[in-house]
Amino acid sequence: MKIILLPGLDGTGMLFKGILKVLPKTLDIQVFCLDELEGDSYAKKAQYLAEHLQSTELFIVAESYSGPIAYELCNLLGSNVKQIVFLASFISAPSLLSRYAYLIPTFALQASKLNIWLLNKMGFAGLGSESQVLDVFKSISFANKAKLKSRLQNISRLSKPKNLHATPVVYIKPTNDLLVNKRAVDEVKSVFNNTKVVTIFGGHFIAQTHPLECADIIKRAIDEYETTQYF
Repeated sequence: MKIILLPGLDGTGMLFKGILKVLPKTLDIQVFCLDELEGDSYAKKAQYLAEHLQSTELFIVAESYSGPIAYELCNLLGSNVKQIVFLASFISAPSLLSRYAYLIPTFALQASKLNIWLLNKMGFAGLGSESQVLDVFKSISFANKAKLKSRLQNISRLSKPKNLHATPVVYIKPTNDLLVNKRAVDEVKSVFNNTKVVTIFGGHFIAQTHPLECADIIKRAIDEYETTQYF
């Protein structure tokens, strides 16, 4: 089974570094950079992945922005998607504010004293260290800016998912997620009727502030799946 990691809005996969450090090296893990996947929409990105992974059993870890890609992969690959871990993610509009995400100016994506404070407040619920916040700006600096704006537009266009799935899901929910509201989490639970929610104290960038806890949840989910296959 291949474990694929789909990154958040930055799209680089760089912010998975903390989780990757503690996940067992024996696992077959692949991190995808969104800029390197063909297509601009969620559906087209998923189609590209499905074409390259269609004969593979997948365990998907979808962070924030990439939740709808995981959902689309379930539509395309069905039972080949064995399990999904959503990291502070969503499959429909994550908040009212997200409808206007595409209006965010480019300068707001660059590190400055004000932007560092705002990102810590909104993304980390005021609990992030300066280095953790700067890591986010660093990862954004490596992203293609046109594609980054396209991803913001994709978020603003999200509609309610139509298909239901029995794929087992673990949803890692930060206690103070200011970017993904309760309704969006409930939407995940309604689409994936076999969903377990695990709460961790922190803000939206929970994978960056609590990599050990997130990695442990991912590893336990993998172990549980493999145990059921063995027996």
